[in-house]
Amino acid sequence: MEIVLLVPELNIADERGLPIKNKFYNSGSTIELKCIVSKVPEPTHIIMWRHGEKVLNYDTSRGGISVKTDIMDDGAMSRLFIANSNQHDSGNYTCSLGDIAHASVAVVVLNEMDGFLDEQTLQAVLASV
Repeated sequence: MEIVLLVPELNIADERGLPIKNKFYNSGSTIELKCIVSKVPEPTHIIMWRHGEKVLNYDTSRGGISVKTDIMDDGAMSRLFIANSNQHDSGNYTCSLGDIAHASVAVVVLNEMDGFLDEQTLQAVLASV
């Protein structure tokens, strides 16, 4: 008898479905992140989103946050939307499938004054989130 062990994979993608490790948004825009869970037939755990250590849910005082999760044949896709983003929304975002697996992305929200960043400033911003 052969035992097949499936290890869940989680990846975070941008609004176009492209895998990302960091993402920049302009202040006032909508942040859209996709958590793609694969190699899990019928996930039994809830997909949870966090900003830093804070769990994101609908009763947050910030408002403008929504999550939509679709179950697929071999996993799930959870989409996080944060409307009217501002610099307080910068930081690490993590999606997790219970305690089994997780993926993270660094998000930086730029205000109008930031404009174009040189490489040194970009590295400093990414190190601070």
